[in-house]
Amino acid sequence: MNGRWDYFPIAMAVKTPLATLVAFVIASVYWISHRGSSPQWWNVFSLLLLPILYLAVAMSSHLNLGIRHVLPVYPFLFIFLGITAAHGLRRFRRPATVLVSLLLLGLVCETYCAYPDYIPFFNIAAGGWQNGPRILGASNVDWGQDLPALAEWQRERPQYQLFLNYSGSAEPRYYGIHYVNLARSDAMEDESPVNSRPQVYAISAAAAQDPWLPQGDKDFYKKLESQTPIAVLGHCVYLYNPP
Repeated sequence: MNGRWDYFPIAMAVKTPLATLVAFVIASVYWISHRGSSPQWWNVFSLLLLPILYLAVAMSSHLNLGIRHVLPVYPFLFIFLGITAAHGLRRFRRPATVLVSLLLLGLVCETYCAYPDYIPFFNIAAGGWQNGPRILGASNVDWGQDLPALAEWQRERPQYQLFLNYSGSAEPRYYGIHYVNLARSDAMEDESPVNSRPQVYAISAAAAQDPWLPQGDKDFYKKLESQTPIAVLGHCVYLYNPP
């Protein structure tokens, strides 16, 4: 609600692939222990100065809305890792080749496992997407991107009436979704409840975390979350039976 200085470091630690984090730690240790010439040190310092300053400014702000606000740091990080890999391969050809290959393989595996749901991605050390909403919220877990998956689910199960709490700016009805709106849903009004139809509740991960929800609605969502979901669409839209 008010911002905290460690938000972006935590977001980067849990949203960055584990292989990239390990590579950064190894690269940092490599340069700290490296007895190189001053021009090399100056190049590394010049490369890291801008992203460090940018991150420091972001950490001093009160904008705790998503890791996207520190994305400009990442290109510098990747260049730093590339320079370090090239430098290490020249000095320690065989062991450096093995290490770089293992890190690239780990990155490919983690990326493949996350495909195509990259927005709710959390690395293995953070518990993956299943644990993500317990750590961060807002666009880190859900930005309203899975309406097509919800539309497909509803087309296959037309007997259910959908109760929806949607977080995003798209229009669910554009995708052919029909629903009853729940409290503070971003969707436009659509249907009215029909007691004779079986019900399913579709809750966006970010919507259930809304800090401005009245206490009664918070209690309602806690009851839903105490259940095992029927399904999780795109790792961010949770489907529940009525509480």
